[in-house]
Amino acid sequence: MPRRDTPTGFVPVKHRRPRLRRLLTAIVLVVLMWRGVVAVAPRGSIAGDTSASMQPPTSLFAFTRASDGLPIRWAGCAPIRYAIRVDDRGEPSVPADVVRRVLAQVEAVSNFRFFDAGTVVGLPLVGSAETGAQRLVRADIDLWIGGATEDDWPALKGHTAGEAGALEFERAATYLRVRTAFAIVEWNRIEPSPDSQVEQVLQHEIAHALGLAHVDSPTEQMAPQAIHGLVGYGPGDREGLRQASEEMRCP
Repeated sequence: MPRRDTPTGFVPVKHRRPRLRRLLTAIVLVVLMWRGVVAVAPRGSIAGDTSASMQPPTSLFAFTRASDGLPIRWAGCAPIRYAIRVDDRGEPSVPADVVRRVLAQVEAVSNFRFFDAGTVVGLPLVGSAETGAQRLVRADIDLWIGGATEDDWPALKGHTAGEAGALEFERAATYLRVRTAFAIVEWNRIEPSPDSQVEQVLQHEIAHALGLAHVDSPTEQMAPQAIHGLVGYGPGDREGLRQASEEMRCP
């Protein structure tokens, strides 16, 4: 199992990878990270992931948790400001219409709301990993969404097709409040796929960025393996997104 324990305190979760032709299979690595904390999971388990190995197989949704057990949560009244990465020619690195469709699906079943903050050039993170001072490349956005290659983003090497994670946090009474996050896909691997498969990868990674973890269920997009032909979020995904957004309400 790939690991990514660094001085910035990455807590590895899993990611989705594509299979030959029609089926996108195993999710290999997702990252939950925050400043100044290093959480180490025993080999064969995943710190911060309430996934199939850590819960009854009948559970239909689960939340990503820090090593101290606190779930991660977005909170506040304002919509989440997102930006899509573009290349040097201004072309989106992922299909903007598919991103908007996935975000609309999330809004339809939860309190999450999103604001299109335009585009962004470059990889999601800037700053020093050694000092833990990393932040999103644009200070005026909350969620970076885009594509990259394994040359750009080393965590995408091998068969990994995506990575998502929360970067900056503040501690609340019963959860860690997310301030910024990203969802990244390996575009060279999924670009030849039909839009439906690209949409599945984005559904999975965006849900990770919003706080969902893996579940062992063939009816959910958050399953460790992509289910060919599964359209939209499953019932557990939808309930998980609803509960994950309970703090996203105006007074």
